[in-house]
Order: sequence, then C-alpha cells, then structure tokens
Amino acid sequence: PLVNSSGNPLCRDGAYFTRHTVGLDPANAHVNRMTFQYNAVAGTFVVSSSAAIARLSPRREGADGILLTPDGQLVVGGGNGGAVGTDGRIHVVDPTATNSFVTRAIPNGGRSLHVMEDTAGPGSV
Repeated sequence: PLVNSSGNPLCRDGAYFTRHTVGLDPANAHVNRMTFQYNAVAGTFVVSSSAAIARLSPRREGADGILLTPDGQLVVGGGNGGAVGTDGRIHVVDPTATNSFVTRAIPNGGRSLHVMEDTAGPGSV
C-alpha cells in the first residue's frame, strides 16, 4: 500500500469537476481537476488547488454534468448554446491535455445538462 514517511497508509486520487459559469475571463476553465490525499490513521484529508483542463467556449455557455468513460475520456454536458432555443452541446474532453476536446451540437434545441453512461451497451433496454 501507499504510505507516507511515517508509515501511515495513504489514499491519493483525483477528481474532475465542472464550473457552470466561468464568465469572460479566459483564465477560468469549465473542466477542472483537483487531487486529494487521505491519511486514514491520522484522519487528515488534504485537497490541492484545482488545475484547469478545458475552457469549452469563449462565451458564457455553461458546463454541467461530467462523466469519466472507461477509455479515460470525460463527457461533459454543455447546457445550451447560450440562448434559449439554440442547440445544446456535449463535449468529449481529453483529461491528459489542456484544451483538447471535441464538441457536438444537439439539434432542435436539445440540451445536455446531465450525462450518464449506459453500461449495458448499445441496443440494451
């Protein structure tokens, strides 16, 4: 197991999160990652500062739901295109690179705020 210099067991991991509204400041990102470390013996939980992964749009378009896929990509629901009645967006983000993503529009005014994975595969009921 992973231990610190005192021999206490540690849990280190990361978490991805979205920020729905980032404003117009280009330094703000919609998709971010933070790391944490938990020491069960000492009862400590330490969170690092967040690191930007992707700014999905130069506009004020939001990002909402996020899902880590089995192949390591992030699927992010993109809300609407900015104005009511415009197409929504869904983004596939590479979490290992900065600002590396593919965006797909959802036609006919569809929105994609929350996302989920069908683990049973295509064609399942």
